[in-house]
Amino acid sequence: MTTTDSLSRFHTFMAVYESCRASALSSALQMTPMAARALGLICAFPGMTLHELSCILGGSQGQIIGAAFDLHHLGYIERIEERNDEGRRVLQPIRERMLGFDGYHRLVSNLAAEAGIAEQLEALLPRFQDVLLKALEELQGDAQSVQFQAQRRILARVA
Repeated sequence: MTTTDSLSRFHTFMAVYESCRASALSSALQMTPMAARALGLICAFPGMTLHELSCILGGSQGQIIGAAFDLHHLGYIERIEERNDEGRRVLQPIRERMLGFDGYHRLVSNLAAEAGIAEQLEALLPRFQDVLLKALEELQGDAQSVQFQAQRRILARVA
């Protein structure tokens, strides 16, 4: 790795970690890595639309629809006919099917607590999110695209 800046190293680590986690989850849950990444987002943001999912994950529309179809077929999500404010169908996780997925999150939380970093992360996270959002805004410029707006809505739900 060529960068020595701690924020850049952390950002790079998290990007690689997310890919590795999606790969491991896909193997454990018998689904594609794209479906595993989609499941993580749908669990974090119940009521997310296919459009929002597509804007966050990237990839082709076919990949996103395929991932959602796989998750529905495997019984991890349900498509709700109820529509959001823009008239789009929403995706909901089936909580009873998330035991393994939720167990992994509990494991990470427990390991962070044991390492004594949970409170530090809690205090640092809002400031770090602000830094990353400002950097993202600079990268995207004054983008008024539908994709940019959807990404901002999802990011605002995290922050």
